[in-house]
Amino acid sequence: MILFLQALLEGFRKSYLHRSNFIAEGVSSDGGLDKEIDKVGLSTLERSFRALIYANLLSADANQQSVFYQELNAGFRNVLLNQGLHYLSKEKDTTGFSSQYGWVHAFAHGADLLTEVVCHPDFPKNRVHEVFDILGQLFKRMSIRFTDDEDWRLARVIYEPIL
Repeated sequence: MILFLQALLEGFRKSYLHRSNFIAEGVSSDGGLDKEIDKVGLSTLERSFRALIYANLLSADANQQSVFYQELNAGFRNVLLNQGLHYLSKEKDTTGFSSQYGWVHAFAHGADLLTEVVCHPDFPKNRVHEVFDILGQLFKRMSIRFTDDEDWRLARVIYEPIL
């Protein structure tokens, strides 16, 4: 599954795939990032890489140099933006690396997604306060110290929009 997702992302980045909506529909049709949100292990792995796909879709949709610029239909774009905004407020599995699955990285990928959400031109600026609320609540409820690059990826959520 991981190799498939990596190949899919690489194809998307290099513009080998010419329609982004079929990807968006496929990854959001069964509950999206909320799918099995209370489960860990393989469920977290799936959510984590789904978040990474969402991030890449939003990035390409917002990039004027991309062949996918503004290719997402408004309905899917809004699903990705809304689920991306709220994902980290729901995710609980802090696994970075798993000896069974490899990199799970839900919080790192969730941070990548939240960065793309807040930087997307269709994300309403009057909702930026929600991003800060979500980050604040995340740090208040975490009882662990992030050690697998989640820290700088979470920081990007704050500084990328102002660069």
